[in-house]
Amino acid sequence: MYFFYNLILILGVLLSWPYWLGLILFTPKYRANFAQRLGYYPLELVHRLQGKRPIWLHAVSVGETMAALLIVKQLKAQHPEVPILISTVTVTGNQIAQQNEKYFDGIIYFPLDFPWIVKKALHLFQPRLVMIMETELWPNFLRECNKSKIPSILINGRLSDKSVHRYRKVKPFMTKVTSSVTYLLMQSNVDAERMLSIGAPQTQVQITGNIKFDITPP
Repeated sequence: MYFFYNLILILGVLLSWPYWLGLILFTPKYRANFAQRLGYYPLELVHRLQGKRPIWLHAVSVGETMAALLIVKQLKAQHPEVPILISTVTVTGNQIAQQNEKYFDGIIYFPLDFPWIVKKALHLFQPRLVMIMETELWPNFLRECNKSKIPSILINGRLSDKSVHRYRKVKPFMTKVTSSVTYLLMQSNVDAERMLSIGAPQTQVQITGNIKFDITPP
């Protein structure tokens, strides 16, 4: 199943490379993060975190990054000696992380979900724990975490009707993907039921509420 998933990824890149090349050449914000998406991270950052086994916290964009700040503040309060590495996908999410850089020991872009890229990223940073915000179920990344015996937790998990409908079409594959995650902490009963319906093991699904309700607005 992973073979077909990776084949689809490779074909997608081959078919869309002119589009991505255009973005890289003519859009500075994409050019800046492209190397990191391929697993090439600043050597200074890699050396600084080497051997320290950070907690890797992944948030996609602005909303997830803001919610992640609540978790980071608690982690720093309880375990100030443990480094925190945060990754984002979007430029705006990265900017929010940069604006709050005092809470993080490293800020990066999430690697593309190709086996050789995620394996390289995990080898470089050697996290003790991976925490993923909301909906980011990247099959190869989670599989490599599981193979490397790195615990992974989905935080503030949610699934939309559209996502569930799509995932149910490949339920045997999603069963393997969700089985790679140590815990799936969902926002509500509905989200938990949806996660179970796509094949997640019941022992790994828990309901913890929506972290975003804990954010105090300015």
